[in-house]
Amino acid sequence: MPSSGYGVSPKRGGRERRRQARRRRRGFLRALDPRERCRRSGGDGPSTVLSLGADTSGGATAEPSDAVVFGLAFLMGLVLGPVLGFAQWLALRRFVARAALWMLANALAWAVGMVVIFAGIDPATSGGFGPGTVAILAATLFCAGAAVGAIHGLALVWLLRQSSRASRVR
Repeated sequence: MPSSGYGVSPKRGGRERRRQARRRRRGFLRALDPRERCRRSGGDGPSTVLSLGADTSGGATAEPSDAVVFGLAFLMGLVLGPVLGFAQWLALRRFVARAALWMLANALAWAVGMVVIFAGIDPATSGGFGPGTVAILAATLFCAGAAVGAIHGLALVWLLRQSSRASRVR
C-alpha cells in the first residue's frame, strides 16, 4: 500500500478525516444546545453566588434555606415579569392611558407566581417520581396560574377604570 507521506495509509487517513468531521459537527451541535449556551453565558452564576459563603472542606454541600430560595424566586419573578410583559405593554399602550404600570403589575404577578412554583416543586420531587407527583405539579401550576392571573386581572381592571375616568374628564 502506498504511503501518504505522513506514516498513515490513505484508508486510515480518510477514516481520520471523517472522524474529525464528526467531532466538528458534534461541537457545532453542542454549541447550539440551549443548556450549553446558558452555561457558557454565566447561567451557573446563581449557584456560584450561593456557594460563595459555603464551606468547601469537601463535605456534603448544604441546601440553601427556604427563605433564600423563595427570596431568589421572588427576585427572579420581579426581573422576568417585565420581560414577559413588554410585548403586552406595546399593545396595551395604544388603548390605556397609564399602560407603563402594566410592567409593574407583571413584575409583581410573576414574583408571586415564581414563589408559588418554587414552593410546590420541593414537595413534588422530594419523594421521587410517582402518581402523586403529577397531581402536586398540576396543583402547583394551577395555583401559580391563579395567582398570576388574579394580579394581572386586578391590574388590568384598575388600568381600564383609570383610562375611562381620564377619557370622561377630557
